[in-house]
Amino acid sequence: MRSALSIFLLLPALALAACSRTTPSRLLARAESAASRGELALARDLLREALDGASLAEGGTAAWKDAPRAYGTLALASRALGATDDAREAFEQAAALAPDDFTATFNLGAFLLETGDVQRALRTLRRAADLAPADPRALLLLGDWATRNGRWDLARRMYFEAQKRSERCAAAFVGLGRLSQLADKPADAENYYMKALEIDPSSPSALYNLGVLFTASPDADKAAQGKTCLTRYRTLHAEAPRAAAAARRLEGESIPQTSFASNAPPAKPRTAAREWAAVAPAMERGDREAALASALSALSLARGGDNAQSEELVRRALATFPDTPAVLLEAGLYFASRGDDASLAQARDALLRAQTLSPNDSMVLFELSQVATALGEYDVAVLTLKRLSQLEPGNPDALWALAETYADKLGMTARAVAVFTDFANRFATDARAASVPGRILALNEDAANMPEEESEE
Repeated sequence: MRSALSIFLLLPALALAACSRTTPSRLLARAESAASRGELALARDLLREALDGASLAEGGTAAWKDAPRAYGTLALASRALGATDDAREAFEQAAALAPDDFTATFNLGAFLLETGDVQRALRTLRRAADLAPADPRALLLLGDWATRNGRWDLARRMYFEAQKRSERCAAAFVGLGRLSQLADKPADAENYYMKALEIDPSSPSALYNLGVLFTASPDADKAAQGKTCLTRYRTLHAEAPRAAAAARRLEGESIPQTSFASNAPPAKPRTAAREWAAVAPAMERGDREAALASALSALSLARGGDNAQSEELVRRALATFPDTPAVLLEAGLYFASRGDDASLAQARDALLRAQTLSPNDSMVLFELSQVATALGEYDVAVLTLKRLSQLEPGNPDALWALAETYADKLGMTARAVAVFTDFANRFATDARAASVPGRILALNEDAANMPEEESEE
């Protein structure tokens, strides 16, 4: 009897022990709960214990389906706690275990950008954008970084691509508005901010920036609209970082707009030679991606500097990566910057090769149209501008350049009128739209004085 009773009493204890066993998945759940309560140190400790436990199981950490999530949460907790090196390692592990996961790749790219590893960050975020074509966050982050760091053409491309992928992406229109504001194009900025507010009437960035834009206007009606925007911003976003600045603006105080300034930490000093020196070791260990990133960084740093060094690096890069569109684009930019006909021809050849390899690369198409125009090869310019307008239907610059090429370079009146009209209809608030009726009138008058009809392509 005593033996039977002992067994009976032991069974509940064994069941309780089994239920309380700390498996990696249970530890992960507890860690996520702790993180949601703001107990980050506890969450970090639980995650480390979970990952240690998973590493001892059959198949190791790689066999645990929740390992990428655990590493991702550990990375975010470590970053918030100021443990940058631990965060970097965890972000890397999450991305390595789930190479096709958007969140893991995006978080790694955002962290790299935040910590100044720019070239790798740009590459990682572009990959994240390709992993989730319908998700514009990676493109928006790239656009915001490029805006803050003066790379406005890259920023414009990122915002247009984000808008193309997600037509109701208010943030993409806000980004384009910022760029127009920085370029002192208030009419374009107003147009983009208004589009953003049509999509999201409570968009904080659109409300604030449109308010700033309008309150600076000499037009009394617009100044009043600006105050309405800022008041709405304060009402809807009372806890937002710029609420205090909005209040000061409403009181009539003139304060500088600093929201476009870069807040990234200063990057470590780099030179083109030092970046290129990393190419060969990376190739030797079979890491072509890292080698390419170093080569592109070297080319970017050399551009605008010593011409002999730039030419040598371009030559080496083309020899090492002969069929890589990004390298061919850099080569095209370098040769185009020299300006003479022979160099422009080299630029054209490099860009045509890049366009063949990557037909939908808007950066390549834009540069190719510029070089072709400089060389007087207007047929090439037209083809590239038409393709660019198709890829970026919200890009007014491409459509305007196409209209001007038809009008001023090829003398093709009918086509020029059609494109100018299309421009005025699609971009009515663009400052250039006001000149369209006059341009069309002048074109038609010139055509009336021409013998017979024009030659079409």
